[in-house]
Formats: sequence, C-alpha cells, structure tokens
Amino acid sequence: VRRLHDIFMWQGDIENSQATSLMLLDLNPTYEDLTRGISESRSLADLENMSVFYHKMVEQDLVSPDLYNDCIDTIEKNDGTNKTIEVVLGLIKLDPKSDVLLGHKLRLYSYLNDYKTVGQTYFEIAKLRPVLPNEALYAADAFIMIGEDKQALKALTTVKNWQEFDDNFVQEVATLAWTCDDRNLSLVAQNILLDRTSVVANSYFLVNSIGPVNKENLDKLIKFYEVNND
Repeated sequence: VRRLHDIFMWQGDIENSQATSLMLLDLNPTYEDLTRGISESRSLADLENMSVFYHKMVEQDLVSPDLYNDCIDTIEKNDGTNKTIEVVLGLIKLDPKSDVLLGHKLRLYSYLNDYKTVGQTYFEIAKLRPVLPNEALYAADAFIMIGEDKQALKALTTVKNWQEFDDNFVQEVATLAWTCDDRNLSLVAQNILLDRTSVVANSYFLVNSIGPVNKENLDKLIKFYEVNND
C-alpha cells in the first residue's frame, strides 16, 4: 500500500494518495503516514478526514508538540467541544507541563461554564508562563461567577501592558476596580477610557472615578459626552 501511495504521490494524484493513506490506518501507520494523510486531506479541504488522521495520531500517542494547535483546532471544528476536551485531557496526561495544552483546556472548559476547572487551570498556566490576555479574560469571567471579584481583577491586571489592550478589556478592569473599591486602579482605567473617548465606558463610573473636573480633563470630558451622546 505504501508503494502504491508513493506512485500516486509521484503522479500528483492527491485524491488517490489520500485514499491509500486512509487504507494505511488499519496497517499500523507511522507518524509520516499520518502527517501525509493530514496534508493530503488539507489540500482537499477535507476536514472530516483530517480529524480521522489526527484521532489515529492521538490513539497511537504520536502527536508532537508542534502539532498540538492544529490537532486540537481540527478536532474541535469537526467533532465539537466535548470530544476535543477528551483529546486535550489525554494529551495532558502525556505532557502535563504543556502550557499550550493547558491553554486549550482553560478555553474549552470556559465554553462549558465549568468555572472551578477554569480557575484551577489558570493557576497551573500562571506557574509555567505569563498568562495571555484571552486566558485572563476567561479566568476573570470564571472568578466573577464564583464571587471572587478581587481574583478576577488580579488576573486581568497581572497581564503585561494590560493598559494597551482594547477598550473592552480596560472597561472590564475599570468595572472590577470599582466593584472591588480599588480607587487608584479605577482612576487609571477610567482615564485610559476617557483619553480614548471610549464608547464602551460607563459614564457614571467614569465621572465618579477620574476625580474633580479641571483644566486637564474638561475638554476630554466634553468630547466624551459628545461622542457618547450623554
């Protein structure tokens, strides 16, 4: 079968190359057999069979770290969240310190509203490397849902350069800072939103957080109210 596959490859016959790669699935395929099958299926825009080859790779413990993202993305698109979680958990058993796998675990469990697991996974990731902005948002949402607003605020503001992220991220910080009675942090976040004339800012919280109106912020406030029609 491999010889036949080589002939089809030499002829540039991708469909028959993929067909023989699928035949090899029952013949103890090697890593190379499976990666060729994935490549052929990708060329044919065949997501279903890409997932088939990746499942076989998972079954044989052949998924290399450089393939984690593509493997998980493919299986998630084809098979859904629950099946993907099974795959991710299986890969984590083999590679428990992989921050890539833990990142996917955090994201997938957030889709299922499993707040406890999301929180636990967040701390695991934080021990390995700086938490990414999207991971911090997933974690913050989970912490909020279990009543840990201060931990949610900490998750967001420990992300490097959080002040430079989009308005929605900064607004989340501003809201949590107000809720947690952190006036200094609230002042910082609300002034960022004011400087940007942000349309997502809460006018009441903003005005009550930035301090007294003065020459430095008056023009910004006027522009803010004009843009937001308040």
